[in-house]
Amino acid sequence: EPSPPVMLQVLTIGVDRLEIAWEPGMYDGGTAVTKYCLEMQQAAGEFEQWGSQLSADQRSLNVTGLVGGAQYGFRVKAGNSVNFSGPSQALIVWTRAMSSDDFEVSTSYMPVSATTAPQPPTQAFVVLSSTSTTSPLEVNHEGDDSTNEGTSAGGNPHEGSDTGSPAEQFSPPDGQPDLETTNVGLRVSWGLPLGIIADVVGYSVACAIRDSLDFTEIAEVGPHLLHADLIGLLGNVAYRCRVATVFASGSGPYGLASKLATSPAGRPSAPGKPVAMWLNSSAMLVLWAQPLEDGGSAITSYRVWSRAVYPAERWKLAVNRANATTTSTTVSGLSLGTAYSFGVVALNAFGMSPLSEESDPLYTSPRPPGQPTAPRFLSVAARVLEICW
Repeated sequence: EPSPPVMLQVLTIGVDRLEIAWEPGMYDGGTAVTKYCLEMQQAAGEFEQWGSQLSADQRSLNVTGLVGGAQYGFRVKAGNSVNFSGPSQALIVWTRAMSSDDFEVSTSYMPVSATTAPQPPTQAFVVLSSTSTTSPLEVNHEGDDSTNEGTSAGGNPHEGSDTGSPAEQFSPPDGQPDLETTNVGLRVSWGLPLGIIADVVGYSVACAIRDSLDFTEIAEVGPHLLHADLIGLLGNVAYRCRVATVFASGSGPYGLASKLATSPAGRPSAPGKPVAMWLNSSAMLVLWAQPLEDGGSAITSYRVWSRAVYPAERWKLAVNRANATTTSTTVSGLSLGTAYSFGVVALNAFGMSPLSEESDPLYTSPRPPGQPTAPRFLSVAARVLEICW
């Protein structure tokens, strides 16, 4: 049987739909892969096949008919003439909680995750929601200045509306959220927001590493949930989280940051941005720096991905399991006259890091010119012979 597909990723995500893509596995099982099968999990249920089997050249799919603000799991199997592979690593996502146009997920959002254009993931977050059915109550605390705390850092993922009451626009969850370590990740919990909350449609969770002020929005959960479980984080890294209230008219500011909590051992951080160096007409040397965080487990290997930039192509695995003791490798078999860029991921016992920053494009040697045509005489004059070719 073939190897499972890899690099499962979300390209665009909306309220009731998303586009998912993947790359072939490392081994076809001795006979060509001819089909793929997408499996979907709703909430904590079982994975079941979604739609019909796909042809081998179809490595992306639009999944429709989803519920807004809900959790889904996806995985893919590859099939050849003998059997199907085991399933790929599951990707857990949340659909958008608010009605809006579909959007391309930025490279800092992964996974829940995806990138603009098919490429390996670049961020570590995956978010699972709790199954709590706690229902918020309507509370009115007018004139409480504490509702404006914590608005300077982290940004606002949604533009607030000019309409609506001040309580709608400035009501983060009350107090400091709690952040605790679990066996598989972190759990963040928060209280009800101050002010009138009848129009609350959900909550937005953002996290930052250590004392960084660069908070990244990682999830929007429904209005009946007051905590979320975060998995797929970088391993052995301290995080802080903030929560904002999402209203029908837009999102309020993020509230206070939680205290630091350290994730359990897990995936490493991304390697440094690689640098490509020309070797010959069809090969380049790729160099990179080790990840700053090993996830609490030693780096075991690296994988190098390449893609043609001009003309643009999808990412392809160029080198699998490069020696973990070195941070360079040769990528051969490149096409003449083509610009390539490279990305690197690190692996440890817990899995694969996010993709590194993409290298600057570098051209291989151009193709040599073709052979001239046979020369011919155009004119002959005294002591002058005109030839063309």
